[in-house]
Amino acid sequence: MTETKRASQRKFHIIYKTTCSVTGKWYIGMHSTDKIDDGYKGSGTHLWHSIKKYGKENHTTEILEYLSDRKSLAAREEVLIAEAKKDPKCMNIARGGEGYYDRPPTAEETKAKLSAASKNYVRTPEWYEKIVESRKKNGTNLHTAETKKRLSEVQTGKVLSEEHKTKIGKSLKGHEVSDETRKNLSKALKGNPKLSMPKKPVTDEARENIRKSRIGKKHSEEAKANMRKHRKTTAKMCKPCTLDGVEIFPSIGALKAKYGAGKNGTRSTNLKYVEVSV
Repeated sequence: MTETKRASQRKFHIIYKTTCSVTGKWYIGMHSTDKIDDGYKGSGTHLWHSIKKYGKENHTTEILEYLSDRKSLAAREEVLIAEAKKDPKCMNIARGGEGYYDRPPTAEETKAKLSAASKNYVRTPEWYEKIVESRKKNGTNLHTAETKKRLSEVQTGKVLSEEHKTKIGKSLKGHEVSDETRKNLSKALKGNPKLSMPKKPVTDEARENIRKSRIGKKHSEEAKANMRKHRKTTAKMCKPCTLDGVEIFPSIGALKAKYGAGKNGTRSTNLKYVEVSV
């Protein structure tokens, strides 16, 4: 097992300079290491953009100075970068020094460009599948117990605005849930103690508040159509039915209780609704 050391415990403390042979731009930084030729190029944002674009092979690193310890190294880096940033070819952003980061604010024009680019980016189903596959492979698709607890604390007592609820409703319209997702949801909800807890009875005061809130409320044509459709479905579920024409069940629920919801039950091709004379 490799021993982990703090930067201050390393053997060498150096000031280095990495230069791009294509653009002539350069970067100054500090580095603490036990091996001088460890291949370290630097960690600056502009530097890594340059390395990504032109390749590591086009970036050479040279040692400028050796310091005795980490503290003096940080102080020296800050002095050198303050002078270096006057050169337009310098890729340093931060002021330098131990733990200091002094990134300038993003320009409004840049913010607008980033926003426009993000809005035009289309995330396809294939893109989401790749993300999920990658997270499963890396084991980052599951939250730790600590993370779940923090998420729970953040959401507890949170009240959504009407505008937020409307947006959620619109986003879910026309959304189709796959059979695999339904199975996963069913599996996750089975045995959930919160779902098996008895519901609290509705008080008379609550009933009255609900009644008052509905007075004068007008439903949209779409809502009316959905309610009519629901009533028809409910009425159909309560109709007597049979599988063999002999054994008559008072409802789909009664048939399902005996034969289940498989091909031999409510999903059977022999299922028929019957009229029963009173």
